[in-house]
Amino acid sequence: MAYTNAIFYLDYINGIDTARATMNTCIASNPTGTVTNVYKTGHGLVTGAVVTLSNFTAWLNVTWKVTRVDADNFTLDTAVWQATADASGDCVPFGGSSWADAWKTLTAGVTAARIAPTDTVRIAKSPDPTLVGNAKWTNTTKANGGIDSTVSITSSTNASPVQITKSAHGLSSGDVVQIKAHTTNTNANGVWIITVDGLNTFTLDNSIGNGVGGASGTYQRVTPHCIVLETPVTKTITNTEFAWTPGTNVTSAGIDATSLVRQHLSSLKIVTGASCGANQIIAKYALPASLDLSAFEQISFWIKNDTTVLTAGQLEVRLYSDGACTSLVETFAVPALPVSYYMAPFTINKGSALSAGVQGIAIYATVALASKTYRFDNFIACKAAGSANSLSLCSLISKSSAATGGQWFCIQSIDDKIIVLDNQLSANPFIAMARGYVGETESSVATYKRETIKTPMPTGNNTNVEVLNDTGSVSTGLMTYEAGYNTSNSARDGETFLDGLCGFGVGINTNGKGYCALKYFSFVRYYDGIYVYGTMINLDLSQLINCTDAGIKFSSSYQITAAFGSIVQNTVGIYLTTTIGFNCTSIGYLNSNKTYGLLVQGLAFSRFDYIGSASNNTTAFDCTNLIDAVFQEIVMAKCNSTSVCTIYGGSNIIINKVETTLNYSLFGCVSGGDIVIRNLLCTETVTATTVTNPMQNNRLFYHNVGRTGNTHYIFSDGCYAVTDATTRHTASGISWCLNLTANTRISTYPLRVPVAKVAVNASALVTVTLWFKLSHATNVGAKLMVRKNQINGVASDVEVLAAETTDWQQLTLTFTPTEAGVVEIEAQAYCRSALYPYSVYIDDITISQA
Repeated sequence: MAYTNAIFYLDYINGIDTARATMNTCIASNPTGTVTNVYKTGHGLVTGAVVTLSNFTAWLNVTWKVTRVDADNFTLDTAVWQATADASGDCVPFGGSSWADAWKTLTAGVTAARIAPTDTVRIAKSPDPTLVGNAKWTNTTKANGGIDSTVSITSSTNASPVQITKSAHGLSSGDVVQIKAHTTNTNANGVWIITVDGLNTFTLDNSIGNGVGGASGTYQRVTPHCIVLETPVTKTITNTEFAWTPGTNVTSAGIDATSLVRQHLSSLKIVTGASCGANQIIAKYALPASLDLSAFEQISFWIKNDTTVLTAGQLEVRLYSDGACTSLVETFAVPALPVSYYMAPFTINKGSALSAGVQGIAIYATVALASKTYRFDNFIACKAAGSANSLSLCSLISKSSAATGGQWFCIQSIDDKIIVLDNQLSANPFIAMARGYVGETESSVATYKRETIKTPMPTGNNTNVEVLNDTGSVSTGLMTYEAGYNTSNSARDGETFLDGLCGFGVGINTNGKGYCALKYFSFVRYYDGIYVYGTMINLDLSQLINCTDAGIKFSSSYQITAAFGSIVQNTVGIYLTTTIGFNCTSIGYLNSNKTYGLLVQGLAFSRFDYIGSASNNTTAFDCTNLIDAVFQEIVMAKCNSTSVCTIYGGSNIIINKVETTLNYSLFGCVSGGDIVIRNLLCTETVTATTVTNPMQNNRLFYHNVGRTGNTHYIFSDGCYAVTDATTRHTASGISWCLNLTANTRISTYPLRVPVAKVAVNASALVTVTLWFKLSHATNVGAKLMVRKNQINGVASDVEVLAAETTDWQQLTLTFTPTEAGVVEIEAQAYCRSALYPYSVYIDDITISQA
């Protein structure tokens, strides 16, 4: 390549990857100085375009970046004219030289033959947010994450609205509840906004009873899982809570509660027979009343193909003006599902107003579909695609109006005012893994939606949707892939949201390519949003949302620098294996992930500088073989349903500053080295809950709990130490209380507490004194100690034993090092009998050197 620092353009919507046409009979000349000009009538190139010349004299037959002179001439950047006997040849443009000439994909457009180290690829943004309207957002206050328990219903009324009776129900007006398995008054079953009309009663807004219900079924508060619009912007066609009528040679078209339940309790399951033919209705449903859909131009729904690949157009959703489905008014071709057992939301645009009178809906087969199973749920009508409030099941939703940043969520279902947040594509609504929303509760806040770029669906979990094809180098510099560009003015003023829809495939695989940077991408509904392996990779990613495996996965990666905006609704947020040198400068949100916010299975020499929120996950941080790591600041870790952090097989780990509330537990150390948590501000009881494998003698240090400067803990198996302001040798300050909680802590396996690290000089006597108090004169022992071989001159342990008394006693220890250095001094406590618990207090240390 005879150029550096080219800029290329990629547009997922309007680009094209095919090779550009060869321009023949181009004429090279030397108009002045060393300038090399190429003449070709109507060449169509722009300044910065890259071309390959061929069939010229040899020195011209390489790749050049060009400067446009006029419509018929361009010059070759950096070319120095050489005498040539052959001034005519061919020119092949790379393409990607402007938005009008943009490539379409990274995989097929940004090929290794078209790019070189130091090049930048600019990627067109997805649409900016638009206002849906005002809505209520409710923060989960459920301690330990999870979801509210179900409550048995006492009775219901046959009225409009239906009134539910339950003594001391504890609900508030505007809450959202799910009611299920209520008998007789079956119209009460569903998801409802409620109005409280008494301590023991509440009504279901806009409900109509169909009988007096007794003591049957349950209700469940699901408010934190729902966004409630003040004004609905969609129209529900049907939520598939009732069986449909099967077509000819169709085995069944009933409801099912086991799969693709996106709204309330069931989906529609259609099973075709062996003789199911082409051009027929395979299932139909008469709506309870005629719907006027003239204010809408699109429909949106969920679909799953259980048994076969579905080609585009093989199925249609049809709307009819009559319940018998004989008078067709609308037809929508269902897009392709390339592999069986895919599930996805689809939004299909008619482009003009839907019918004003719809009373029937059907699924229609255009080809013979014998012995197939399909599922559908949550059919809704949506506003015109160009409308600001054209919300659909494919949309993302947020409180943020900014074109960059914020915290965006996938939608599981929409029914009138109620929008249910998604969490896992295969999960039913309102179960324990459905994590809901964590953030500020606001009763009426402007709410926005944004649309994504739908990439082709992959053919398997690990199928790559996009790959990187070329690498930078340590000598020349990084390859840069920079998203979020405005094609009208080439300003980077947005973000690029890539959406797999179905929870399969890898959004972008770095493909072992190193020395590259990826910026301002967002990944939605893939198996892994982005898979990273390679060396010297810089990431600045905005959103990782609702991925089936992980928002981002690292493996065999080295020297990674990363920053993330929001990582929410995934099974795992960040998944790290076999990674060395991971420097994460910031994570805005690491929230509402089904299992782990951060899952580590092999990570060394790493740093996490700032995490704004690590909340409402099952476990915020689950770490195996995490070595030499620092978490500098975690602003909030809230409502995690196991622990904030568990560490297995780790060492040299520091969590410097963290605020927590409403978690099941705080930090657990299992078979790891010393772990230090500093400046913890929490509402939970400070305790080590998962310290096992006692022969490892792990220690979990809590320093400055409550940030008051005088509360500290050390936890290990069968023992712990804590500062104490009551039992003191002197009247002020604090002592340390060393507590033995198991008789495994004997003299050969004591509780060891470092009391000082001292810089010492060579050949000078060091004197250390420390006061001890035993809780029992004979059943507990203690010592002051310097362990051997820390420094020359201390070849064996230096120790002083406490006497058998419960009075305060001063122990004095001396040693003389033969070299300068640093020495650690420790206090030890241990059981002398099989009885426990016992305590040893230590206070008032002095250290001097002759």
